[in-house]
Amino acid sequence: MKESILIPSLVETDRLIVRDSTMEECTALQQLNEVSDYIAAWVGMKTEPDYIYKCLTEGCLPPGGKNELYQAKSIYIKENRKLIGFSELYHGYPEKEVFFIGWLFIHPDHQHKGYAQEFVNNVVFEASRIGFYAARVGVHLKNWPALRFWSQLGFDKIMGIIGDREHSENTYSVLKLEKNLREM
Repeated sequence: MKESILIPSLVETDRLIVRDSTMEECTALQQLNEVSDYIAAWVGMKTEPDYIYKCLTEGCLPPGGKNELYQAKSIYIKENRKLIGFSELYHGYPEKEVFFIGWLFIHPDHQHKGYAQEFVNNVVFEASRIGFYAARVGVHLKNWPALRFWSQLGFDKIMGIIGDREHSENTYSVLKLEKNLREM
C-alpha cells in the first residue's frame, strides 16, 4: 500500500460531487446531520450539537487514530449543487491496510435514489486503487435499513460484534462488517 495516500479531496461521479468538508459548510452539515436523529431509537443516541464542528476541527478518530488519516466528506448532487450527505472516512483502522467508513448519512429526501450506493462504490474503488485490502463499517444491529444497505454492497463478512451483552429496548450493539477489496 502506498504510504499516507488518502481518497482524493474532490471526486465527481455520474451524479455526485464529493469533496472534503470545510468550516464554511459547518452549519449546513450540522443541520443535515441532525436530520438523522430519527434513527436515535436504533443507535441509542442523538447528534451532538457540535458534532460537525468537532469532526472538522479535531476529527472523529478511532482509538489511537491520527488526524491526518481522517477525512470528512460533503456529498452534493452534481446537477444542482445541493448538499445531501455527509461521510467520515478513516484510512487505516483497525489495521493499516483497512479502510474504514465511520459514518454515512444521506438526507431522507434523497434516500432510495442510489446516491449512497454511488458514493460507497466510488469510495471503495478509490480505497482499492490506493492499496487497501478491505473496507469496513460498523452498523447498529437495530438499524435494519443500514444492515440491508451495507450487505447489498458486499459488506458481508462479519468481523465482530461490540456493545451491550443483553438485548433490550435500551441496549445497543454494533456489527462490524467487511468488504474484500482484493477482488476489485
